[in-house]
Amino acid sequence: MFQYLPDWLYPFHPPDWWPDRPRETYFLGLNELPIGAGVTLSAIEVPFPKKVDALVFGGMLLVTNTTNDSVFCPLSGTFSQMLIRLRNPAGNIVYTQSFNQSTPDTGFVPAENMFSIWQSPGQRPVYWPAPICIPKGGSLQMDVQSLSGLNANLRFTFLCGLVYNEGQREVA
Repeated sequence: MFQYLPDWLYPFHPPDWWPDRPRETYFLGLNELPIGAGVTLSAIEVPFPKKVDALVFGGMLLVTNTTNDSVFCPLSGTFSQMLIRLRNPAGNIVYTQSFNQSTPDTGFVPAENMFSIWQSPGQRPVYWPAPICIPKGGSLQMDVQSLSGLNANLRFTFLCGLVYNEGQREVA
């Protein structure tokens, strides 16, 4: 049984993606990315299916220590101290934007602002106000910068929708 995306996502699709193309929910996970203290991980490929269009509308993040027995989140009294930037490398488009007026915009935003670690650790998704449209063959890259003095493991889950022609369901 397929979980179809709700109709309220229609206004966020490009016009040629609807109304008669099927859509279904897709969860994409990047499991246990180790990051060192003060390190920037660049050009992490977020692997979407290349034969269908994708709509990314939210995400979750779990930040733990390297032994996976402590979770970093504001509710536990510790902030992740991670900055995230999402971008399209082909079009040189940055999807995240910082709102700090005193510094130049690098596109990095605090992980707490973009993912659900403000709530219980990585258990509730955050729905973004403007979804990211990834056309067929497009890609999404993520840069993660650690401002922490500790090594950590990161687990990302992106909430997505696949938009495809009826004959493409099996190849996606």
